Amino acid sequence: MKKLALLLALLLLLMSFGYGSDLESITVGDAPEFYKQSLGDGHFQIMFGMIDYAGTLADYGAGIASGSVSITGSSGASLSDAEKDVLELATDTLALLKNKDWGALGALVHPTQGLTFSPYGFVDTATAVKLGVGDVKALESDDTVRVWGVFDGSGEPMEYTFAEYYDRFIMSQDFTGAPQIGVDRIIKSGNTENDLYVLGNGVSFVEFHIPGSQPNPDHSWASLRLVFGAYENELYLVGVVHDEWTV
Repeated sequence: MKKLALLLALLLLLMSFGYGSDLESITVGDAPEFYKQSLGDGHFQIMFGMIDYAGTLADYGAGIASGSVSITGSSGASLSDAEKDVLELATDTLALLKNKDWGALGALVHPTQGLTFSPYGFVDTATAVKLGVGDVKALESDDTVRVWGVFDGSGEPMEYTFAEYYDRFIMSQDFTGAPQIGVDRIIKSGNTENDLYVLGNGVSFVEFHIPGSQPNPDHSWASLRLVFGAYENELYLVGVVHDEWTV
């Protein structure tokens, strides 16, 4: 607490001399790159156990929390070195997903296990679609209609091309602007079990969470979890797990 008070006092003093206006502006859209820079120098997340900012670094130092981004690790405190590595890999992966760079994404897919897609937090291995490295690299031209699972509630099959599934159950929202991020930590879940362990022993994951909005915040939230498994001492993508409110 003493360190926090001293830092806030210093930043407020700098702002009083006009330095705050010269600080680089950080927007939510730029958030992934900001995470990597912060984790690289090991500064804010070690001092506070999470990264919060709202507009500028001066705003962050002054403790303005509205519209902030928070990152928490498995212990709820500062990120371990391993968690920092997973977060950096996850933000890179999320950028590839958003940009639909399937060739580069395919290079991150687990060479032997492939990539499993799940529309909900419960990964049903009996119905989930799994694609290999080559399949992922070819997604741009893949118009195959697949059954990606069954809809919550109705139990009807999800018959989509990949492009259709992508819009509904991968980038259903722009998760690069997610204000809450959990590293090996579930932020929010629906009424189904989160069973990421079925994707392999010792997997790591990052959850990008967008809270719900009025008038039904409990029913309109969404999360995207990127799951990574080890192969020959390197981490590879093994799961893209979407989650939302379920009945």
